[in-house]
Amino acid sequence: MARGMTSTPFPIMLTPTKELLEAAQKQAYAIGAFNLYRIERDLG
Repeated sequence: MARGMTSTPFPIMLTPTKELLEAAQKQAYAIGAFNLYRIERDLG
């Protein structure tokens, strides 16, 4: 299986939070916050 892929149909990419927040601040967009304990269940 390719890196960043799981058995779900959605790729899961991991990016450091600091990198996400810096990009959002620089480009003036919001970051959603989601608390998921079992993402497999939530993806269906």
